[in-house]
Amino acid sequence: MHKLFLLNILIGFVCSFNFQIPYGVKPSQSAVHMVLEQFPHWISEKFSIIIQEEQHSLKSDEVLISTTAKGQTQVVASSGLAALYGINHYLRNYCFTQVTWDNSSIGNGCSDESINDIIRLEAPAVRYFGNPAAFSYSFAWWNWKDWQRMLDWLALNGFNMVYMPIGQEALWKEVFMEMALSRNDLEQYFTGPAYLAWNRMGKLKSWGGGLTDSFMDSQLELAKKIVGRMNELGIIPVLPTFSGIVPDVMESLFADETFVRNMCWQNFGEDQSCLLSVHPASPLFQEIADRFMKKQQAAYGSATHVYSADPFVDMNSLNDYRQVKLLAKAIYTGCAQNDERCIWLLHSSTFDEGGWSSKLVKTFLSAIPLGNLLMIDQTAEHHPRWVDYNSFYGHAFVWGFQHNAGGSTEIRGNLKHMDKSYQYALSSENSMIGGGLTMEAINQNFIVYQFMIDRMWRKSLAQLSSWLSSYVSSRYNSHDETMLKAWNLIAQSFYSEPMSTGDYPNFSIFLYNRPKFNQRIKYWFDPKLIGNIANYFASSKDILWQNDLFRQDYNDFMREYLQYQLGNRVILQFYEGYGIGDNDLVQSSCLDIQKMFKKINQHTNYNLLDYEKAAVSFGTTDRERKQLSENSRDILTTWGPSAQNLDSAHREWAGLISDYYQRRWAFFCEWALTHKYFNVTAFNEGIMNLVEIPFVTT
Repeated sequence: MHKLFLLNILIGFVCSFNFQIPYGVKPSQSAVHMVLEQFPHWISEKFSIIIQEEQHSLKSDEVLISTTAKGQTQVVASSGLAALYGINHYLRNYCFTQVTWDNSSIGNGCSDESINDIIRLEAPAVRYFGNPAAFSYSFAWWNWKDWQRMLDWLALNGFNMVYMPIGQEALWKEVFMEMALSRNDLEQYFTGPAYLAWNRMGKLKSWGGGLTDSFMDSQLELAKKIVGRMNELGIIPVLPTFSGIVPDVMESLFADETFVRNMCWQNFGEDQSCLLSVHPASPLFQEIADRFMKKQQAAYGSATHVYSADPFVDMNSLNDYRQVKLLAKAIYTGCAQNDERCIWLLHSSTFDEGGWSSKLVKTFLSAIPLGNLLMIDQTAEHHPRWVDYNSFYGHAFVWGFQHNAGGSTEIRGNLKHMDKSYQYALSSENSMIGGGLTMEAINQNFIVYQFMIDRMWRKSLAQLSSWLSSYVSSRYNSHDETMLKAWNLIAQSFYSEPMSTGDYPNFSIFLYNRPKFNQRIKYWFDPKLIGNIANYFASSKDILWQNDLFRQDYNDFMREYLQYQLGNRVILQFYEGYGIGDNDLVQSSCLDIQKMFKKINQHTNYNLLDYEKAAVSFGTTDRERKQLSENSRDILTTWGPSAQNLDSAHREWAGLISDYYQRRWAFFCEWALTHKYFNVTAFNEGIMNLVEIPFVTT
């Protein structure tokens, strides 16, 4: 691709992407102080903040940090979000302070050293946050207090565009009921709250559902607060637009229209998947899109010009290039007819299922004018689709860092690979205009996400050793040599995972999968390092235990140590005993397995009961509270009526370890002791019906 051609693409996109901050937004300076007010006064008093201009369009951001003649730290930034990132950067590097998404370690002040040189930080036009699945795996049970903290964290890290699907079900209910659908029809369409991500993507219906009016209404009110707060901060909310998915009953209510039956997802049956879509050439498509967009604008006003739709399409149902082009045009037109400045945001995972060829992708994308589509390359760090699809055929894209699938909590990643992969995209001839975090869940591996955020504010490769030193001192409020040694080992081991282009995760702790024989934990590094790391944390316990983030890390790495001992010593003894027919060894090993699980359960940072309590809090009747309880347990365990996604979202949490994973291994032990011949099919059926499903439903 020629440089001049690329330059014209980028200029055309930036010009057409002249997004205006909605009316009523507070000045950027006010937004900065609004975030800083959440922290001790010394932080806001430390900085003199100058916002050069109030931005009305997306463009690259810059922040300059220096020391004034009076000794105050001056922050000069091109936007309020750039200023907040600059302050956050300074706090982490000079003030022993780190703010995370679920906890913080706030220092008592900054080092006395003045900055000799001006610190200059630059970021691309778009810093994106979001993955549809995260709104089920992490955010399904969040209230306004949870979101206030998260929005402050997003602002402090400079994100200026955030995916925001919450609350749309209340609007869809109004749209469909005005088109003669009954409340019962919607019960068969909406999933339960835990699975709404896949309902929105057109993959699931009814499972775990449906939704009560009170839940939908409360989610819409929550969404209004979130969108309002985003606007105040200068963050662009990415709201939904119509992708074509409708309830099944529409086919009989609108018999003269044309519909398409989509493929089933993950072996769910037709009563829970295989959703219906309006054919893109049908006039009904634009009618529904128009109805929804008008209701959304009435709810939020002119809050955004960026809208998301991710169709789930089987290429066998749209079997020619003309149909593919029609679908793309229909989705875009449905948005643009109500917002002439509509920019359609599309996640690259759309093309991962359903038989999309490169030629079909090109046909689909070419139907949208350049400058009106923004691609999110969700897995760019390990499977860059911008390479597969020739920079998305000229459409602007965001380099996305996914890292995690399902929210599983293994400690893993590769800092050096992330650094080089992002740099490769940054220095290549392409249509990249930003970076982003696209993980499927938070509350795991915080270091890799903070590293990626900081990487977006650099134009060159990171200096990993100095970055890690600042990360450690900010996390524990001091320069602690023992902890720095620990984290250097952690970076060399857990965060040097070999990368591949396969599905995530590449590595899994088998203890949290359904038990079977001949398993062991196989790391890509010398496992002796786990004991060394655990020893470093144990030796610092008396000094740093009052630090919340230290306690989190201590639990994580003690759990890693205990897991390895359980998986590669105790359970191997069980396998050996069964293999040689030594029931005494089997029984003693089984007792040791239970003891080890109890120890592991004591080294956790999250508790299933807290998660379930948050879910149940949305219920207004006993029936709804039971539904929400089952939703919260199922998605983390069996994930489907026949365990279709079994353990894909497993968590190393208290309550799950003691009451679910431990029970499964106890059942495995009992089965081995009472069955001379081990029938895997019979065992799997037995454990599902006697342990896994009862854990969800009782």
